[in-house]
Amino acid sequence: VFRKCLKEVKGVEIRIFGRQQCPNCKIARKTVVEFLVESGVECDVPTTYFDMDTIDGRAEGAYYDVRAIPTTILSEGNQDIARWDGTIPSKEELSTKIKGHKCCRP
Repeated sequence: VFRKCLKEVKGVEIRIFGRQQCPNCKIARKTVVEFLVESGVECDVPTTYFDMDTIDGRAEGAYYDVRAIPTTILSEGNQDIARWDGTIPSKEELSTKIKGHKCCRP
């Protein structure tokens, strides 16, 4: 049911903001990827990593008001479903936020 829910949500994506030399940023990225693989939706939920050490990464970070790293944003279209600033989301938190999203509620 959970896998079906994620696949039915159009436009859900995950953005991760970090730096190459940030150990917690690497952990955040790994946690998100592992969660998507374990949920069987790694090809259905686009995930983008923005390196805040680059001009493009800083520009995206400014657009999304990133003030701490790592920052992970789960969104649908222009609306944030969940956001973790300066912390690493757990797989349980990711699951809870997605399951609580409108697609999964009866």
